[in-house]
Amino acid sequence: FVVDRWYITAYEPIYDNSKRIVGMLYVGVPQESVSSLRKAIMDTKVGETGYITVIDSAGNYVISKNGAMDGKNILSHQSADGSYPIKNLINAANQLSPGRTGEIRYRWKNSDEDGEREKVSRFVYFKPWDWIIIAGAYANEFESVIHKIDAINHKKGMLQLFLIATVLTVVAARPIM
Repeated sequence: FVVDRWYITAYEPIYDNSKRIVGMLYVGVPQESVSSLRKAIMDTKVGETGYITVIDSAGNYVISKNGAMDGKNILSHQSADGSYPIKNLINAANQLSPGRTGEIRYRWKNSDEDGEREKVSRFVYFKPWDWIIIAGAYANEFESVIHKIDAINHKKGMLQLFLIATVLTVVAARPIM
């Protein structure tokens, strides 16, 4: 809280030539300016049902699906297979070089669903705000696209065979001169 409102801030010491602190550098953005960023994140869909979330390195939701679980700690979430996907994701995010993205696959169940499904998430760690930004969608959505492409390729192959057979039939029916 600075003067009359909340800010998202960063402070760094300023040193003199003798390495003594002689001042402080302050950078801040009014928190209400971040509300448009929050809305943009919450409104983004990944595939048909996927979404973007933001957690911090302690496993707290900063921005959750529809904002429903903001502030909740999910670090200890355990999948039915015994794995800890959030711990694994945070560990992987902390090992990323600046500006790099990572990918993780894990089992996940949203609160409005009956069971776990495999989820594929790409993530990046934004260290200045301690944000792990996660774009995730369920694997079956990717697989459905692959199945559609396979079906198109199958139909294309069948059409090619039909055309070849038709041409061969026409050629075979022509009298030889």
